Amino acid sequence: MNTRIYKEYRILRPFWAVALLLPLVPLMLFQDLGYCAMGYVVGCLLLGAASFGAEWNHRTMDLLLSQPLSRQRIWRDKIRALALALGTLGLVYFLSLFAQFNAD
Repeated sequence: MNTRIYKEYRILRPFWAVALLLPLVPLMLFQDLGYCAMGYVVGCLLLGAASFGAEWNHRTMDLLLSQPLSRQRIWRDKIRALALALGTLGLVYFLSLFAQFNAD
């Protein structure tokens, strides 16, 4: 795997784990779909902020933009990693909703 792409996944991994728990915990504890949906939205926002927030936090945005690559390629790599994380989060969310509706 490309080091640049691996870095993106490594940054998102802990936030992705927390984001997966945000919709599931309220559903398991309270059986409330409102809190589950709110957890999903907060998880999506968390992942989106973590994708670019890490660059600002570690002050590596200047280094990222000064690489001998096109900015479009850097953007595409970040968005691919974010899309994979958001896609799995959405899949877990909708599977949990499906399980909740079938349990009733």
